[in-house]
Amino acid sequence: MPPSDRPPEDSGAPLPLGIAPGAAGEFRGVLRRRGCDLHYRLEGWPGPAVVLCHGAHMDLRMFDAQVAPLVAAGYRVLRWDLRGHGASKPMGRDADVVTLTADLLAVLDATVGAPAVLLGHSYGGFVVQELYHHYPEYATALVLVSTLCTTRPVAMHEWWRMRAQHAAAVALPRAVRARGIGAHAAETAAARAYSEHAAAALDRDEFRSVLAGVRGAFRADPAHRIDAPLLLVRGSADRADPGVAATAAAWARREPDCRYEVVRRAGHNVPQDRPAAFNDILLDFLAERAPARPAGAGPGPMA
Repeated sequence: MPPSDRPPEDSGAPLPLGIAPGAAGEFRGVLRRRGCDLHYRLEGWPGPAVVLCHGAHMDLRMFDAQVAPLVAAGYRVLRWDLRGHGASKPMGRDADVVTLTADLLAVLDATVGAPAVLLGHSYGGFVVQELYHHYPEYATALVLVSTLCTTRPVAMHEWWRMRAQHAAAVALPRAVRARGIGAHAAETAAARAYSEHAAAALDRDEFRSVLAGVRGAFRADPAHRIDAPLLLVRGSADRADPGVAATAAAWARREPDCRYEVVRRAGHNVPQDRPAAFNDILLDFLAERAPARPAGAGPGPMA
């Protein structure tokens, strides 16, 4: 996303939906931007921010098991529904990576600012990479889960195979498509049920737009490197995208400051399939590369 595409300052102001009482504190907000009400949640008291970006066809609930451990460790957690997903409706415009990255910048600027730890799962990882490529100052560290390197060259046959698979998926009835996504996204019954429910929220046009965004996110730039501390995680049983397992180790070797972890018996949705193992890896990485103070004695202001 070139600098000229950065969201303007008048792209929308956060509209508060309410604050839920509790020791951690929770703020639910909406940022109205380019035809879409972008829904987000801020949880925890002021501290270093960890931003959670879910994958295609999912929503912010996929990180439910990560919020409490992160808050207890002293982090403030921002998670949001990508355009067209979850409560962020209507889609408004196509869910391409440039638009989603501009959305993320707008949400960040309206909430926690910069820098922050940026965590992206699957397509959310594409968005995080795109943001870092143009605005590295926004990242204290990156955590990329079950995703692909968007700057690697993609062979023509690979691109056409992706296009054919996407076209076949779009043609399926909505319920059948959602069941297929649930079956491939996770290994545990609960995570599969969640994935099916989340995917069913996207209609055919929204689904088509997201898949077009996935295909359009790649740009060959073999010299590009992620200089920020990077945690790269995948599940050993990921069946949603074989390319993740095929390319992750080489990607990790390419980056100058990368920790690479494979979570056993986890599918594509690693944070849901094996939350305890994933949280241990995440918190250990953060303690070393982006430390926070322990949770304090009381709340500060939410803003």
